[in-house]
Amino acid sequence: ALVTLVADAPGGSIDIVIADNVDYSNGYATPFPSSRIVIYAHPPTDVLELAYSRDWIELVVTHELAHIFHLDVSGGLGRLVRAIFGRVPAPWPVFNALATPVWSIEGLAVGVESAVTGLGRVHGSYHEMVVRTAALEDEIDSIDRLTSASPRWPGGSRVYIYGSLFMDYLARRFGPDASARIVRSTAGAIIPPPLWFGGVGRNALGMSFRDAYRDWSAELTERYTALAAELRVQALTASEAVTSHAGEAAYPRYSPDGAYIAYAAADWRSPGRTRVIDAATGEEVWSRRRNFTGPSSWLEDGMLVTSDLDYVDRFRVFSDLAIIADDAETRITDGARLIEPDVRRDGARIVAVQGDGAANRLVIVDANARVVRTLSGFDRTTLWSMPRFSPRGDRIAASRWRAGVSDIVVMDTLGRVLMETGGGAGMSGSPAWSPDEQWLLFWSDRTGIPNLFAAPLEGGALRQVTNVLTGAFHPDVSPDGAVIVYSGYHHEGFRIERIPFIPSQWRDPMPARGSELTERPAQDVARAAAFEGSLAAAVASADTSTGAPYRYKPVQYMRPYAWVPSVAIDRAGDDYLGVWLYGRDLVDRHAWELGAQVAPGSGRTRGHLTYQFRGLPTIPGLGLHPVPSFIIERDWDRPVRADSAGGSYVDEREDIGTFLLGFTRARIRTSTGCTVGGDVIHRARTLFNAPRRRLCDTDDDLLGVRGSAYYSRYSGAPYSISRENGVALQVGARRRWDREPVTCRISETRELTVDAGYSELTTWNAAYYALPLPGFARHVLAARFSGLYREGPNVSLGQIGGLNTSGLAIPGLASDIAGGGRLLPLRGVEEGERRGNRAWTASAEYRFPLTMVDRSLRPLPVFFDRLSGAGFLDAGHAWCDQATRDATTAAFCPSTSSGDAPIVSAGAELTAWLSAANAAIPVRFGAGWPIQGVSEAKARFYIVGGVSF
Repeated sequence: ALVTLVADAPGGSIDIVIADNVDYSNGYATPFPSSRIVIYAHPPTDVLELAYSRDWIELVVTHELAHIFHLDVSGGLGRLVRAIFGRVPAPWPVFNALATPVWSIEGLAVGVESAVTGLGRVHGSYHEMVVRTAALEDEIDSIDRLTSASPRWPGGSRVYIYGSLFMDYLARRFGPDASARIVRSTAGAIIPPPLWFGGVGRNALGMSFRDAYRDWSAELTERYTALAAELRVQALTASEAVTSHAGEAAYPRYSPDGAYIAYAAADWRSPGRTRVIDAATGEEVWSRRRNFTGPSSWLEDGMLVTSDLDYVDRFRVFSDLAIIADDAETRITDGARLIEPDVRRDGARIVAVQGDGAANRLVIVDANARVVRTLSGFDRTTLWSMPRFSPRGDRIAASRWRAGVSDIVVMDTLGRVLMETGGGAGMSGSPAWSPDEQWLLFWSDRTGIPNLFAAPLEGGALRQVTNVLTGAFHPDVSPDGAVIVYSGYHHEGFRIERIPFIPSQWRDPMPARGSELTERPAQDVARAAAFEGSLAAAVASADTSTGAPYRYKPVQYMRPYAWVPSVAIDRAGDDYLGVWLYGRDLVDRHAWELGAQVAPGSGRTRGHLTYQFRGLPTIPGLGLHPVPSFIIERDWDRPVRADSAGGSYVDEREDIGTFLLGFTRARIRTSTGCTVGGDVIHRARTLFNAPRRRLCDTDDDLLGVRGSAYYSRYSGAPYSISRENGVALQVGARRRWDREPVTCRISETRELTVDAGYSELTTWNAAYYALPLPGFARHVLAARFSGLYREGPNVSLGQIGGLNTSGLAIPGLASDIAGGGRLLPLRGVEEGERRGNRAWTASAEYRFPLTMVDRSLRPLPVFFDRLSGAGFLDAGHAWCDQATRDATTAAFCPSTSSGDAPIVSAGAELTAWLSAANAAIPVRFGAGWPIQGVSEAKARFYIVGGVSF
């Protein structure tokens, strides 16, 4: 099936890792260093877009295999490059499809998963709901937005939703082999496909993707306008909005007294939260930030029981139960893997879903969160979600999924099934009891559109509660039995809506309707059947013999699969030729990298070899994960000119061996860690073209120790223009000793001791505070302080000024952040304006959103998403202690006092948030003016990528 729909099979083996270390559903594929797939086993029981499958592992493996077949293809030039250099981690011309628009990559894979399994997302109702709603509300995404990393709803799901249905349209219009033709055209592209993807469409289909997308959009509008007219004849449900923000609003739950509603919220301007609102007015009463937006359940005292994801250790992200209130949060389980809790009215019992591998089960836990009873066993063929206690607490309703068919069932508290509402076509979920226990409400897409339904508990026919054009999910009934609240879909996302609870106005269920987009002609049905038959035949004839399980052997996967030639010119003026190699094992425990170069003219060699091991266990009690690293490197430099007029110079070779031991403590909201290590350094200097001179110190043997620590905790949201509400702190220290300082006589009366040892202390700190002011994103006050302190007889000088183009460095050692432009920026001032072995700089910024541009910058493959502004005030100072100044010159160390006036600059920036090659790139256009401490005060303008800090 994959050969038919995508391309010829890639050479070599395809390695698949199935991991049970996280409580969320996902998978990914990569074509390098070899063809590799990683699958997270946790089943997506209540993920609306993923639940329509016969088996989660079958679905996700098929999807990721489609990626492997797709991303592996290359044209003649690519095959030549790979024949010589191997699987080089680069797009065109090696892996041509790698940098094509993500909608085409994911759209193809979703189409394949649906064609091969017969279920999947193209056949489900969620994707169609999104495009149907957009068409009816005149908000169909443009193809330019599909090609971008736009945060607008539906955000990262856009490429899957629009991409899969658009690729499905191309298959229906241009033939079932349309995807395979697109893949072949991509592979043979002479111009890099990201720059000319429309040409790929014209070559494969005879029409550009832009023109085909325009036709598809028109077809959608026509089809759904007719559908809306048909449904309006049968009276649409008139609802009242309770919330109005964009993004997600799901799982509404009335408080026991009916005064409040709790729901899971993600408004795109702030992080996901459990939000409690006044049931009458919709005004927020209190909220708590969540890592994962799931359902919650009320306790009698006004607090909520919910579940949330977080790291158990460096490798595992599990879900646990917690009690939350407006001013407190208490986790009541640890590593129990419990989700979707519901509290019995007396508060003594909680029913929840417990995960394990690709299976789950229903359990009842007591008030101390101890499992007291299991209601079902772990069985991959039967999965559960969204259990709810009845008002009397003697029965439990839950959604049951069994081999692709979902149903709502009622059981007693021992797990015996008492009632089934009847599954069949489509998905059903989120049951809710009426207060009198006469009705069981739930959502179902059995009619083709997700609507609310009600099943009578004392016998009778199923009733359809809503008739909507978009989608209705997750109902709940007020304690007085007067109101139904639910999550209603609109083009900007979900919102909480309400309708009266009036059973007499409910209707007979509408006839089951196949998806308008997924009804297939007879030949496609036959093709799907043929895939099933060919798969069965292939399995029957294949060599599927397996041996006994054996311990994982990482070495066999760590060989280099590619080598990359390298060319460089160093500061000493030599031309170098060399090679770069790398390798990592399947589960990322081992990683190594080798770079080696030689200068043909001089015969000099330089390079590096690094190795890192991430397979050590987490330290019990501390939660710290140790990661050792080894580094060996050689480099050449020309730091000193002996005589600039005569052309003499000094060459320096430095050989360094380093051992580092890092400790990290990972949490979703925070990152904490430290690193300690040591160096062994040998320096050798050679004097050239200076016959009357000699070097005082030709060799240095140094020993060094270093350490650093960091802590960060801040938040963000899809529309954020900055980090928000938190801090990022880092400090680093280094000490080096010269094992054999050299004393040289430089005159009859003077001796000089050359000691290359020194001490260093650096720090980088930032703080962020969000202001809930108007705009598409929150305004932010941001501040930064960084500093440098060096001490030693031969210390090098730091310098302030210039731009910070890379934000905060990856947390590590002091040397990782000791560059002048990164550690000590000062906008509006040239880098090196002041130097010293003591230095600091600081910034204060006010950042504010301006507008959502939402336009493509054609003909460039760049999408202009949004625009923000900032005003800043920077300050900084650098100076030398007297000993350092005596050892250098006044020109290099003009200031000797920390009390001298610092340099101060002010300015403004515009940040254009651009998308290119499916990645968001903030580009800053700025101007800075020195207002103190600089002799020549003139404006300096700049354009630079990345955030300032």
